[in-house]
Amino acid sequence: SNGARAQMVLQSTDSPMRFAYRIEHVDESMRYRIDVGGTQSRWFNVHVVKQIAMTSLVLRVTPPAYTKQSPYVIRPAEGEAPGSIAVLQGSRIELDAMIDAPVGGAMVKLGDASPVDAKLSQQNQRVVASFDVLNDVPVSILLTEGTGQIVASLPAQPLLIHCAQDAPPAIEMSWPTRDVSVPPDAEVKIAAM
Repeated sequence: SNGARAQMVLQSTDSPMRFAYRIEHVDESMRYRIDVGGTQSRWFNVHVVKQIAMTSLVLRVTPPAYTKQSPYVIRPAEGEAPGSIAVLQGSRIELDAMIDAPVGGAMVKLGDASPVDAKLSQQNQRVVASFDVLNDVPVSILLTEGTGQIVASLPAQPLLIHCAQDAPPAIEMSWPTRDVSVPPDAEVKIAAM
């Protein structure tokens, strides 16, 4: 009931004491309860949630320290659905997304692992989360309402992050270049590049 009380008649189903009423679509949030034989159920709420869209996405990538590579930013072109990106194994990614409606909470789903909590800001329309990339992983942002119910998963197709395996370092010995014998109290100097 939204202001005016609408009377709807439940239809009996195949099983006894079971009734149903079908509403083709709901345009706005509403409350309802069921009256049967002089008794009433508790009130139930139906919340209509606007279809939520992502308005921007920024990925800040910090490669592993040993690579001595500078952090960099990836921004999918406006209106372009993010597809896939490749980063070095061990990179840290900070996902920063803006959505067009406030939400109650957000998480980031990384493949089959449990979702990672995300931080909300800017009137609950900015989602920020950080994670390390150790394997290829699909990434989705899960948006929730106040009760924790998931109301949207963005982007529509998860962003696929490819994990580029780093080659092991090549070490070349400068000295000694072959087996050596030294007395127990001698100092041994080793040089490698």
